[in-house]
Amino acid sequence: MCIVTRQINQIQDGWREDAGREIERTFSQLTAEAERTRSLLKLLPLTHGVRKSYLLQVLQERYSYSGDQSGVPHQLVHFMSERAAGNPKYIEETLAELHKANLLNFQLDDEGDSTCAGGMVMEPLSLETLRAVPAPKKMVATVLQQFDMLEPQLQRVLKAVSPLGAFSAGMLVDIGLPGHIFRRLVYWFNLATDEGILEQATPIPEEVLSADPSAQNAWRWLLCLMRDQVLANLLHAERNNVEEKVEHLRAYNRARLSQRPPPTRWGTCTNLEDSLLEDISEDEPSSSNIAVRLAAERRRCKELEEEVSRMKADMKKHPAAPRSAACTIC
Repeated sequence: MCIVTRQINQIQDGWREDAGREIERTFSQLTAEAERTRSLLKLLPLTHGVRKSYLLQVLQERYSYSGDQSGVPHQLVHFMSERAAGNPKYIEETLAELHKANLLNFQLDDEGDSTCAGGMVMEPLSLETLRAVPAPKKMVATVLQQFDMLEPQLQRVLKAVSPLGAFSAGMLVDIGLPGHIFRRLVYWFNLATDEGILEQATPIPEEVLSADPSAQNAWRWLLCLMRDQVLANLLHAERNNVEEKVEHLRAYNRARLSQRPPPTRWGTCTNLEDSLLEDISEDEPSSSNIAVRLAAERRRCKELEEEVSRMKADMKKHPAAPRSAACTIC
């Protein structure tokens, strides 16, 4: 049996290069054999239900908590998902840090005693108090090592989305990502999901739809500790660029919705804009180009609707017009 805790990348520094290539070759052979024999099992983050159960189990076995799940504050459950990202080892290390900070305090409720399950509950904790406790240094080092071992393209994508809590590929259309990375954004998002860094956001959050109304998929950070570390090392100008471009998209869509024309027999100008947006090439990610083309479409659509209105008015003045003529208009 071969157990690998994170992906293996080639090591490029001096005498370690040959060893790194050998490890990579061996790992590739083992993976191929496991896939061939259908014995490859990828460890994924714990689901939300299992996280709560594991949290309760650790509290009971290591910290003498005799209560049940109902006695665990929901703020603690939320924080543990945020900090540990469904990783059992991170759950244990985070609880140890909270215990060291004297935040795991138990008390008896009014319905039982310490010998009866359910008689003990945890003292309430605010998210602000929990988040103020620093992550264990060893845990931070592990997360940074995981980031360093990712492919450079994925690292760049994660840096780009670090200012955003939830996002879609369409939200990053104009932030300056190279074309070869932008065209494969969904692939990189899915790869980060496989690595336990991101997770799919369902249903699609409003913060995504407000910037990308046609979004079919959205993602959010699962490993928030990695996001915090990446964001802390991101240049201020890079962060501002992402936030400003996304806010520009939201402002554009708000204006677009407020100027939506009334429906006609042929639909609306917005329908034409939607189809135009779908046809825009990935090689042309500039929002300025999009705005110019949409403005031209609006003018063309308005002229077309005005022409139809004039034709209909003429038809009312001349009711004897041949049916064939009316058909050519309608």
